[in-house]
Amino acid sequence: MIAYTDCMIDTTTTKFKENATYTMMDVYLPKNWKSLSLKKQKKLLDEMRSNLVIGSCSMDESPNVQAKNIAILAAETNNWKIFLKAHLDILNDNFERVAWSNMAEAYRQTYIQELETLNINTIDLILGTVFLYDNPAKNHYFGNIYRLSRAISEAQKQQEFEREILEIIEDNELDTLNRLRFTYLYLNYISYLEDTSIKNKKQKEFLERINTSLPNYYDFIKKSIYNNNEV
Repeated sequence: MIAYTDCMIDTTTTKFKENATYTMMDVYLPKNWKSLSLKKQKKLLDEMRSNLVIGSCSMDESPNVQAKNIAILAAETNNWKIFLKAHLDILNDNFERVAWSNMAEAYRQTYIQELETLNINTIDLILGTVFLYDNPAKNHYFGNIYRLSRAISEAQKQQEFEREILEIIEDNELDTLNRLRFTYLYLNYISYLEDTSIKNKKQKEFLERINTSLPNYYDFIKKSIYNNNEV
């Protein structure tokens, strides 16, 4: 999964150019952008990638708008490496802001279904960003568990995601830290499900599964999970 992530989200490319500077640029595309020549669209993309926009507060959508427009221009100019980086920043709400709170986060969409329509292996792509490991490749993409769990709850392939995550959690050869990260990914995913009956059922089944099928799963981890989740 990590290898697939590094292959798809090319670690030799960054969303912004190395010499990008912080600016208050207009992040919106010109109204006639669709009629621009390919050369001018590439120039516009280059300008977007040369200017770093910082949000003034959690409600400031400027960084999100800039990333969306970078993704749009990258797709139009067949620059898929940049497209994926911009799209995943939107999914993870991965932007710089002077001040941050979760007030506006609920309104910002993950757009995971747009990724799924591209017929790429979305499961390996997303889950590959969850693992922590020594000596990651420069520019390896690390995802935000809370945003990723919400995205999985909105995915068309929820059941496939569930199976992969549970296999990872139950893998005795995997280190405890990563198993714990995927445990919280799964529990947060459940919390985002809209149907209360399904949410409660899945939570109960998961906690019972932890208790019965993972006898070697450390007691302090099980205790932490049970203390934070009512069965």
